[in-house]
Amino acid sequence: MLMPRRPRTLHARIPAAPARIVLCAALLTSALGALATPLEVGAQGSPPAFDNASSASNSSTSSTLTFSHTVGTGSDRLLLVGVVIRSSSTSVTSITYNSLALTYLSSVLSNDVRTELWYRKNPPSGAHNVVVTIGASRMMAAGAMSFTGVHQTTTFGTAMTNANSNTAPTVNVSSATDELVVDVVGQRDPDAPNTLTAHASQAERFKKASTSGSNANVRLGGSTETGAATTTMSWTLSPGDDWGIIAVPLKPAPAAPTPTPYGLVTSQGITFPSTQLTGALQTVSGSTTAWRVESTYPAGTGWHITISAQDFVSGIRTIAVSNFDARQLDANIVVISGSGPPSSTMTSFAPLSTSPQTMLSASGANGVGTYDFTPDFRLKIPAATYSGSYSATVTATFIVGP
Repeated sequence: MLMPRRPRTLHARIPAAPARIVLCAALLTSALGALATPLEVGAQGSPPAFDNASSASNSSTSSTLTFSHTVGTGSDRLLLVGVVIRSSSTSVTSITYNSLALTYLSSVLSNDVRTELWYRKNPPSGAHNVVVTIGASRMMAAGAMSFTGVHQTTTFGTAMTNANSNTAPTVNVSSATDELVVDVVGQRDPDAPNTLTAHASQAERFKKASTSGSNANVRLGGSTETGAATTTMSWTLSPGDDWGIIAVPLKPAPAAPTPTPYGLVTSQGITFPSTQLTGALQTVSGSTTAWRVESTYPAGTGWHITISAQDFVSGIRTIAVSNFDARQLDANIVVISGSGPPSSTMTSFAPLSTSPQTMLSASGANGVGTYDFTPDFRLKIPAATYSGSYSATVTATFIVGP
């Protein structure tokens, strides 16, 4: 009897070679152009998503600032609150949202302009007050930004700060493409015609200035940008003045597995080495760490795991899926816990196809527990293959029933 399938989808990529050497011995490289980058197959998470922003400022010196912010109903929520204070000695003492305390993350001081960033994991949904309290009555501005899809344990990468007195607030952050970089920048004397503008690659989320009617004001801006290996967060300040900037990458929430009532298969990345094109058929072997199957099906039911794949595609070019082989040796099946191990039904290399093929099977007497299995993969690169950035999809599925 077959039960509903829960597939695990992977993405495979053959990096591109420079076009100028396509017709000679070309080295397959990454789409970014770095040589000797291996081919990888793996699942990548989605960056956290922006939810909402709000801001407020005072019009005369005060030690508290209250404003409303609405947090949406998405999962894995995060609230960030930035504050800028016109003082070299006064700092934030507390921030609450719906009377729940936020936690200090980072700060930076530029002469008499202090900028801070605080956060609250899993804030309550709905419209609630943000209350900022500082150590003495000063001019200040604050901005709140909420997000969804943020990792609730490993929430942040490394926060970076910078401060100076010129026209170019900027800071570099180490990040990744599945992360979202958030920044806040505080500046001194934002009175007209002074302007503050986020770089075009950033999504500007708010700007707010205090309004005392004097030149003792401050302004705070906030923005976001999808991460990269190095992400530069920058603004243009005209004319130049004192500024401080804080930027931090938000890490994505892990994809929530949705197992059947009986089991779940967790697949891992597959790596192929970089390969020099020779104009002849070549075969490259892939490597992967252990995949895992967890089964709690009733004894006597049995289960099996299927695997399928799509063609590798690069623009109009393809490498047919029939060139992509897999096998599973019984020696590479390990019992982590439970009854006897499942057995392989693919002990010799066989070409994958778009139609699912059974790779692993457990009879009714075995397979109640957790098992690691490590498949072998190889890819035949035809002689007429063009260099390019190829991608494909591999799907592993747990199915109840022998």
